[in-house]
Formats: sequence, C-alpha cells, structure tokens
Amino acid sequence: MTLNKGYGIHPTIYENLSNTELISLYRESSWSTMDENSRQQLLQETVNRSAAAKGELGACEVRFADLDSSLLGQQSGNVIDVNRTVFAQDLYIHNYSGHIIEEKAVDSNMRALETVLHEDIHAWQDQCMNGTIQCMDEHLLSEYNSNNFTSSFVPDGNGGKQLGSHYLNGITQTTGYYMYYFQSTERDAHLYSEQRAMQAAKCLQQMYGSDKSLLTYQKNVLLNGYQATYQKGQAIFGNNNFDKEINQVLSNQYYGTDIAVDQKIQITVQKEMIESYQAQIQSSLENKEGLAIDKNYTPVTIEDYDRSMRASVNAFYEHAMNDPSMSREEIIAETGQMAENYLNVMSELQEAHENGEITSENDIAIGTEEGTVDEVTASIDDSVGADGGMEDDGGVE
Repeated sequence: MTLNKGYGIHPTIYENLSNTELISLYRESSWSTMDENSRQQLLQETVNRSAAAKGELGACEVRFADLDSSLLGQQSGNVIDVNRTVFAQDLYIHNYSGHIIEEKAVDSNMRALETVLHEDIHAWQDQCMNGTIQCMDEHLLSEYNSNNFTSSFVPDGNGGKQLGSHYLNGITQTTGYYMYYFQSTERDAHLYSEQRAMQAAKCLQQMYGSDKSLLTYQKNVLLNGYQATYQKGQAIFGNNNFDKEINQVLSNQYYGTDIAVDQKIQITVQKEMIESYQAQIQSSLENKEGLAIDKNYTPVTIEDYDRSMRASVNAFYEHAMNDPSMSREEIIAETGQMAENYLNVMSELQEAHENGEITSENDIAIGTEEGTVDEVTASIDDSVGADGGMEDDGGVE
C-alpha cells in the first residue's frame, strides 16, 4: 500500500512484538546473531513505530546502502539509507594515508537505532514543511522553512553578493561543523535521536544489565554527543547562545526580517551559506555528468525559486497572524518589507540570469536530506507528541 508523497506501509517480521520486546532485540547478544535481513527488518519496524508516534503519513523505507564511511545514514524523500558496512558488517573503515584500516563497530546496535531515529526526524520535518501533516509549533516550523535547501543572495565579504544555501553543509574550517550540527533541522534530529537511543540503552541495562556495546555508546555520547558538542560550540563562537544566533541569521535571510544578531556569527553563517551553495552546485554538476551519485540534491528552476519565495512571504504572514505579540501594524509593515525584499532578490536573480551568470534551468540546487537544549527538546516533543508511541512500555519513540 502506498500513501501520500511516496511514503508507505512496510510490514515486518517484528510487527507483532511489544515495544519492550522490540527494544530487547537491540541488546548486544541479540543484535550480534542477526543477519542483514533481520537487522533491516528491525530498523524498518523501529521507523514504522517512530513515524506513527509522530503522526507521519506512512513511513520511509529503510535500506542498507554502500555509503561512504563518514556517512552513517541519509534520508531522501521516502527512503532512509543506512551504512551497510557499519550496521550489517559491524565495521568502521578508515583511510590513513592510503592505508585502509578496519575497526570493529562495538556499538553498531545503538548507533543504528540512533541513526534511523535521526533520519526519521528529517522525514517528519519534510512532512511538516510540505504540509502533509501539521506542526503544532509555528516557531519551529518557521525555523525549518528557513533551513531548507533553498538559496538567497548574501554579502560575499568583498562588497558584492553571492548565492548562499539555507542548508549548511559544514564546509568552512573550525566553525563549519557546528553550524551544520546546530542548524534547526539537524539540531533537533541530533538531540531527539540521541535522547531516545539513550533511553533505550537505559531500558536494556535495567532489563539485562550492562554490556560492552551499551557502555561504549554511552561513553561516546558523553564525549561527543549533543551536550559536549554544544559546549564546544559555545567556546568556538564565544557565545553561549550561538545556536539561536545561527538560526536567526538563516531566518532573517529567508523571511527578510532584521532581528538583531551577533554580527560576527552573521558573517560566519553567510560565508558558510556561500560555501555550502558552491558544494551543492558541484555535487549536482557531478551527478549530471555521471561522476557521482548524490540523491540529496536535485536542480530547481528560477521559476520554482520564485514560487518558493512567494510561499515564504505567505508563510511569514500566516505565522505573524498567529503571533499575539505582533500588532496589526507590525504585521503589515513586516510582511510588506518581506515582499519588497522578495522583489529585490528576484530582480537580482533575473539580472544574474541576463548576465549569463546563471540559467533558468539548473543553477539553483535544492534537496531533501541528512533555544537552550531544554527548550529545543520541549519544542520538538510538543510537536511530535513526547508521551505517545513507544514510550508506554519502556521503549523509544
């Protein structure tokens, strides 16, 4: 059975298990005896229940894929691909100066759980943004829309302007990774999936005691998880609220607003936007020339971009109308400013087209992936229903 926008129902051999029984299959002694098909079925059933708990229409199909060693998983449309080497063969492959080194993936069971939950959050975000389902948090939806694979003109640091992507790939040195990690769509996917996987680990310890995989995963989260990364980001940017600043820059850029932000962070984000856009264009060109396959990026025309910008103006207006803190005069003024900014951007885009800098066919690439910590958690939990789904009998959602 196929449902709206490519999502579907994917029966599994584990669909009659309780949530506790399903989670028990992630313990090391069970996971280690499973073949690739059994693991795929377990991950698929996990996504089925995660999607249902969050109110998604249908669920993504989970597949093993031969991904680069640095990529554990990716979501594109109605498919979640997970790394076959890591999660079916329990190996990390490293290339050190041309020497291929294999490392045992001791916690592949828990990393697999976190990965599919992470990618399913992206599927939920997609359905919120395209209107398939309703996101209860208007501010969160506003952030997601401003962090999608769309582009706009940003200062290039030399007195000119260049197109920059609203999704940040993490290209620039030192700060790039943190901008990628804490842009709203990735921020919430990292936080939500890590918390659910840690809850599952705690549940398994309570039922069966600790094992090496659980201790390894918990140590990795302590050293490299969300909280540790957040603290490193605070030090790198010299700003305790750097994540809010990053997302406000993207929001200002997308909606044409002028809410005050840290100017150093604004310049840093705009540079990353340009670098990310160039990387996405290169990826798209390589795909066209048959040099590489990257399902994350597909071309969009200037006309499509025009429609997207119009939609953003309408989305801001609807958001403002539901914001009790804004007066009617403020709504009219800010929406008018957004509309004016939109017309200016389209004028610049048309001029670039006329000058031969871009075409009206394939020059703008978009795609679909891959507050404080407590505020972020509360926002996404309110939207997806934190008390529903798989938590009723000790599981994860």
